[in-house]
Amino acid sequence: AAQGVQACARAGAHGFENAAGCSGGVAIDLQDLQNLTVESASKVAHFGAGHTLGQLYYKLQTKYDLVVPGGAESGVGASGLFLGCGRGMLTQLHGLACDTIQGIRYVDASGKVLEVDAETDPDMLWMAKGGGGEFPGIVTEFIVQAFPAPHMLHARDCTFPPEKAKALIKTWVSHLPEMSDPVHQMFTHITMWNSMYVNFPSLCFDCTPEQVEWFEAKVNEIADAVGGGTCHSFGHGWFDQLLFEAGRDRGVIENKAEALMDRNQGYGANGPVRASKNGGYLADSYDVSDEMLDTLTNWTFGDRRENYPWSLLVLIYNMAGPKITDVPASSAAYGGRDAKFVVHFKHQWNEESLTTHNDLMKHHHDMSVALERHMPCKSFYNYMNGDMPCANGDR
Repeated sequence: AAQGVQACARAGAHGFENAAGCSGGVAIDLQDLQNLTVESASKVAHFGAGHTLGQLYYKLQTKYDLVVPGGAESGVGASGLFLGCGRGMLTQLHGLACDTIQGIRYVDASGKVLEVDAETDPDMLWMAKGGGGEFPGIVTEFIVQAFPAPHMLHARDCTFPPEKAKALIKTWVSHLPEMSDPVHQMFTHITMWNSMYVNFPSLCFDCTPEQVEWFEAKVNEIADAVGGGTCHSFGHGWFDQLLFEAGRDRGVIENKAEALMDRNQGYGANGPVRASKNGGYLADSYDVSDEMLDTLTNWTFGDRRENYPWSLLVLIYNMAGPKITDVPASSAAYGGRDAKFVVHFKHQWNEESLTTHNDLMKHHHDMSVALERHMPCKSFYNYMNGDMPCANGDR
């Protein structure tokens, strides 16, 4: 840094738009920072910044029977997700990742190692809670609150034809306030592929029979109101869910829990396509207009599906609930605490084709501009905001 050379840190190399690649600068790979200790009485975990989420989940559960509320994909670096204030399957139960941060150790631009908590430097701790890539240093260790790990997940999965997408989203959003209550121990989202695929999967974590009964009834209420779908229920473990999210059914990760420790397995390392462009917009209201839904579904299921099948994935995640909104906005740099849900979309393609690259990059830009007519100019994570057309990014 003293020589004017950009220095970037990475743990999982999953940064949006290759931000973790540091083109023209020096990339500092933190993957060997693998220390993990837990204070048994408080369940406060100290972990090295080199962990992927899969490594962290595996170690926390097998050694301590604990978990942290991070994202779903095993190859994602835990550092970027915590600094960006990421969400995941356990957000409605335990809050956003950054809200669990109690302290950090980091290296500043002069090379000095500093330790920060609420007493020693509250401003820097605030910046670590959602500052993302703008954090002015390289974090080497996180101190976070952990929670008892889930064991049995009760799942109900519903699939619909694409013409039901608009009705499904509208009905799902209308039930989000109730489904966001941590008393129900529930995770729910909607997945849409441009290849005529709409999915409404939900999970209930370590639920009692009474909670499962409520969960099944709620999912069925939404599915029945939409109509035309098929649903089925099943149960499995926490590691089974993580392996599914990492691509077990696609053959990109071995079907064993230990595979979560291998950063060279999963979608990030072994996915069928390697080039991608991510976008996302936070919605700050449950009042969803028909115009917004028409725009989203038309751009998702438009003419690109014939030439580029499986090239566009849209994920609609719940971002609400008291575990998020009851935390004071002033406590963290994260700026999306009033969001109700997020529309996250990802274009992906074979990096060897320049024509495909140009076509899908244009589709991504034009889809972003179209959505911005109906959604706030606020992105999924803080560090993605500058990439939106409305923020003069995405050039």
